[in-house]
Amino acid sequence: MLAEYRELKNAGAAEHAAGVMPRVLEAHLADCAACQQILAQQQFIGEQLRSLPSLEPSATAHSKLMQALAEEHVRYLQSTSPADSPPPTPMFLMPYLREQIRTTTPRTGPLTALATADTGPLPVVQPVRRRPRRSSHHLAIIGLAAAFLIVLMTGGLTSLLLMANQGIPPATITSIYNPTQISLANYTATTSYPHVASAVANRDAIYYAARGDGSTGWMVERFDVNNKTVTPLLKTESSTPLLVLSCNQDWLVWLELGALKPSTTQHTGQQAQMHKRGWELRALYLGPTQSGNQAAPVTLSKGTFNESTTPAWIHTPIQGTWFIQNSLLVARVDDKGNSQLLQYRLNPQKIAAPTQIASASNGHILTSPTANGTGSNIYWAEEWQSNDEALHSNIWTQENATVAPTHAGQWAPRSVSHVSLLRDNGMSFHPQVANDTLFFLSTSPGDAPDGPQATAQASATATQAAVTQPTSSATSTVPQRVEQTFNASQVDEMVQGTLMSYSPLGAQPMAQANTGQEFAPQGGSRFLLWENSTGGFEMYDVVARISVSVSNAIPKDAAFLTVNGDSVVWMSKEPTDKNTGTPSAVTFSTFNWPTAPTTQP
Repeated sequence: MLAEYRELKNAGAAEHAAGVMPRVLEAHLADCAACQQILAQQQFIGEQLRSLPSLEPSATAHSKLMQALAEEHVRYLQSTSPADSPPPTPMFLMPYLREQIRTTTPRTGPLTALATADTGPLPVVQPVRRRPRRSSHHLAIIGLAAAFLIVLMTGGLTSLLLMANQGIPPATITSIYNPTQISLANYTATTSYPHVASAVANRDAIYYAARGDGSTGWMVERFDVNNKTVTPLLKTESSTPLLVLSCNQDWLVWLELGALKPSTTQHTGQQAQMHKRGWELRALYLGPTQSGNQAAPVTLSKGTFNESTTPAWIHTPIQGTWFIQNSLLVARVDDKGNSQLLQYRLNPQKIAAPTQIASASNGHILTSPTANGTGSNIYWAEEWQSNDEALHSNIWTQENATVAPTHAGQWAPRSVSHVSLLRDNGMSFHPQVANDTLFFLSTSPGDAPDGPQATAQASATATQAAVTQPTSSATSTVPQRVEQTFNASQVDEMVQGTLMSYSPLGAQPMAQANTGQEFAPQGGSRFLLWENSTGGFEMYDVVARISVSVSNAIPKDAAFLTVNGDSVVWMSKEPTDKNTGTPSAVTFSTFNWPTAPTTQP
């Protein structure tokens, strides 16, 4: 009914007021969230279509089409015997035919007549009438013209589909055409901070946070993969733990945790011993500065993480970060246990106040922010625990669109944001975008490939909690950090489910080829990486739509495996605690998605 509803509304105010159906449907839309979402999606697509530029062929398109038609007509005339009567030649082809025939040999028969005529082909004396003979050559001419028009239309349709899916085809990235095993590189860094807690990488460097031996504190360091050098990024070491979160070519973001302090709370009539600690979210500009010196770190956000005001299954104030070009999405938990999704516009000169996209309270936590390449579609999860200790999660989305000027006073394009629930079944976890395609884990029985899926459970303790797993004898563990003196794994990192992909055009989610026991997905520029129930890792090329075997490249004991853009970095678990007091060697393993050759063979 929505299509007819829009037509009646566009027909005019008088007809709309007199119509019964629009009034009934508007009353229904006021109370029905599902229909509101469908109407919003249709309006969004309509606005995007109306904002598309007109498709104009190139200046040489008409000339190329006429030349192609002339060549086909000349080939037809060359194959026609002098005794046959050629059909009349269209006048619009005459200039192109003359030019074509001047360079064509032999100049005999109908071609000679056509090339020497000023106004058209010379009349031909009709021979004795024969039975007409069918020819398919002119069908070829028509087909050629139709093919040319289809090419023009395909260009427009391709632009439309890329716009609708917010897809930006990579210019220099290629697929792994032999998906048997990825290639990796190992790098050894000599450092005074050998106990690595976290790391993130790009094609040029590995950034990691680590502590030293004995009384030595914490440091954030950069390992240059080209010249194999280690550079400290802080002027002085930190006495409290650091955790690197994410980076792009210009910015590095990490979490600095303060010292633990006691905090008591009243629970079921008894006092429980809890803790609280201060924290700061820090960012460092990696690009060149006017002075030529390294930029100083800036504080994006800070607060106090209080276990007495935060759900027991939450162990860190930062519940996820995601770069959108030079903007950063941050899901955080504040001093009172409330959760916000913020967007920071990163500028080397000054960091402006963040924009709040969403918030949650009463034990609901926003986590796993992710977005497509342009930031026009942003996704995040909202997690909460029910009274039976089952963990639930919905997925939200914000669509940002540029609306064309209207005739009602808006004389300039404006940006419009629309926030809506994308998955509201309480069983959709860990949204991740790879190559502008949304993936998530579903614990819904209807999505499981092999039967019912178990409900995610959370224990009410401050330590790592267990999750009810699907029927399997294998024990699953998320990748652990080498340095485990803080930041225990959260229960939502243990949730297993069916890996699903979702179209931004509103189509139903599709299950990937899996067992329904996948967890901890991470989205790269064009690939997705996750862990299976046996502790191994799996990879999927989103563009080529093929699986890439990584079982021989990434070991099951990989620690803090992190995906960032085109790069993956991990370490093997540290066997013993070093206390030598001298610089030690640490080895990182990395994988970079292959780039396409700059020249074609």
